[in-house]
Amino acid sequence: MIESRIIDNDMGAVMKVPLTGRGTIHGFTMVLDFVTGQELNPTTKKMEDVLRRVTVTEIDMGLLEMLAEDMGVTRVTAHCAAHLHNPELEQVFVDYYKKYVSPIYRSGRSG
Repeated sequence: MIESRIIDNDMGAVMKVPLTGRGTIHGFTMVLDFVTGQELNPTTKKMEDVLRRVTVTEIDMGLLEMLAEDMGVTRVTAHCAAHLHNPELEQVFVDYYKKYVSPIYRSGRSG
């Protein structure tokens, strides 16, 4: 799951301060559950998945970065590498981000 919140809507003109030129700034926190094994549930006598929840702390991402050619993937990859230190997990999070941001990227393209 990717949780998103608007950190800054870049309303510099209204606030009489210079605009950052980044557009609306979103804060993304990514949380994914991974199956790490199975164990017997003593109540139901059935095997159940053991889940491990992994969270990547919030990264600020400008809307213009999401609409850029790389969709912000370079920054997300570096952010995941800095927090996870596990190439397999990093790739899962980057792929999940790409899936999330692709519709936003396509909406900003004409033709």
